[in-house]
Amino acid sequence: MRLTKPIAAIAVATLGLALVVDVASQPTAAADEMPNAVPTPLLNEDFTGDRLQDSNFKLLGHAGLTNAPDGTVFAPKVGLDKGPNGANVEQTGTRNGAPGPDASVDGYLQLTDNNHNKVGAVLYDHAISASGGIDVTFEMYQFNSTTPATSNTQAPADGIGFFIVDGTANLDTPGAYGGSLGYAQKRDEDGTWTRGVDHGYLGIGFDVLGNYIQDDPECRGSTGGESAGGLKKKCYYPGTFSPAGSDWKDNADNTITLRGPGNGFDGYEYLTSTIVLPSTKKPTTTLPGLLGGPSSHDPRWTGGITGWAGMSEDKKMERLLDESKRLVRIIVSPEEKPLVQVFVAFDGKRETLAESAPLLSYRMTEPMPENFKFGFAGSTGHFTDVHLIRMLKITTLVDAPAPALEIVKTVRGESVGYGVGETIAYEFDVKNTGTTTLTGVTIEDDLIDHGTLAPSSPVTLGPNETQTFTATHKLTSEEVTAAGTGTPVCQFVNEAHASGQFGAQSVTSAPATATVSVTPCGAPSPDPTPTPTPTPDDWAKGPPLPPVGGTPGAIPAVAASIAAIGAVYLLAASRRNRRHRIR
Repeated sequence: MRLTKPIAAIAVATLGLALVVDVASQPTAAADEMPNAVPTPLLNEDFTGDRLQDSNFKLLGHAGLTNAPDGTVFAPKVGLDKGPNGANVEQTGTRNGAPGPDASVDGYLQLTDNNHNKVGAVLYDHAISASGGIDVTFEMYQFNSTTPATSNTQAPADGIGFFIVDGTANLDTPGAYGGSLGYAQKRDEDGTWTRGVDHGYLGIGFDVLGNYIQDDPECRGSTGGESAGGLKKKCYYPGTFSPAGSDWKDNADNTITLRGPGNGFDGYEYLTSTIVLPSTKKPTTTLPGLLGGPSSHDPRWTGGITGWAGMSEDKKMERLLDESKRLVRIIVSPEEKPLVQVFVAFDGKRETLAESAPLLSYRMTEPMPENFKFGFAGSTGHFTDVHLIRMLKITTLVDAPAPALEIVKTVRGESVGYGVGETIAYEFDVKNTGTTTLTGVTIEDDLIDHGTLAPSSPVTLGPNETQTFTATHKLTSEEVTAAGTGTPVCQFVNEAHASGQFGAQSVTSAPATATVSVTPCGAPSPDPTPTPTPTPDDWAKGPPLPPVGGTPGAIPAVAASIAAIGAVYLLAASRRNRRHRIR
């Protein structure tokens, strides 16, 4: 049998629509079925040998590799120490209190030993792209102070600074040492000024002593000011001022502090720090552990080590290093104004770091340079410490922690016909849809009645865990009347969101609403016009088709109708052909 053209066209259309419906119903590939992204290595320098692997590194001041033999270009350098009557004299050693060269073990990059008045830095003067974000990890050691905090007149010092500068800058000199940790500017007590690092973008201070957080008395974070001999003699702070006091004794020890962009004598403003502000003016740290390690000069620590007096010097150093290892991670998101987060594993273990929440989280307000350079710096002064780093690795950012919350809000029971004084019961299903554990998870809803939220205390949610909250609200006369008009409203809409914490980072869900109808609300809406029942005459013209422009759900009905028409025509054609053959 050969179909006529109209019948063939209907058959093809029917088949085509059936194929369209079938394809549309197939699931698409899920995002989680795609291969995982792999971080791109940007730099890897372990500092464990007797020479630097990358020639773009510059060792400045007294910095050097502990495994480099004395007298070689990569070895730590001699500095000055306090002599009789306060005069500075050349130091006789370069590794006081620090590991010596030993090819049988991995070495370190030594920024300073525990001599007084030591400064050291390592700068990477080669631009690296920031387009994929930055994920930085390294080991950090601050320990073996000759001035341990055994009294109010001494303390370990100063700290280690990590800083990022614009990749177009010539990075050949760090910023001021001491409390500026190689990043910011500084005015000394005698009025002498030292510039901050050129074209700095971000400075992170791992501050054992606690001066990096302070603006005054050293004018960190200042801009402009009066000049005397070409240098400022008075500090002005147009931006955010540090919450730390301006007196030397107002420092905040054992803190991590961020400072912002700056150049020369201007900028480097305080951004945030791991502190709380009590009723007094001296901030206190929120860190869960100590940035600094123990000291062989501290009898409180050595007295607790069995057999310390009889240990070999190598064993003592091994014990000090084990106790002082801190593993640090810094991530900078790949955005114009990135989110900066700092993590520290105080036990030095990678598995701890992987599970850690950020100790510091801050959204930059200035654009990140397209390319960056970086450096580390450490220093001692009247107080001392050994400052070491190693195992530096920088990659693009692909596995950043992704905290997220989702909330679904519903009305429990009926959602129609509420009047003044009646109580609406709400239910909130909050799910941790991120990859991290969240603490302090609760509901933010301005319209629920006080004391009705349950559970009333914030909860902790692991990834994919859900918590159901409940609360109620009693309608008031103001809520069922349009403001200022006295006209009744038809609906009462209530919005809520969920909030929580991932370490120092606040996490908030998208808002969710629940709506109930309110009575009285004018005349009821008329019933929709009923669909007339088809008559036999109507059906004689063919089955009715749905209106054009229906919802996607109408497509199967359209397909079924066209298929039915096609079947009718096919059956009719078949009968006609059969009658022709009988004749």
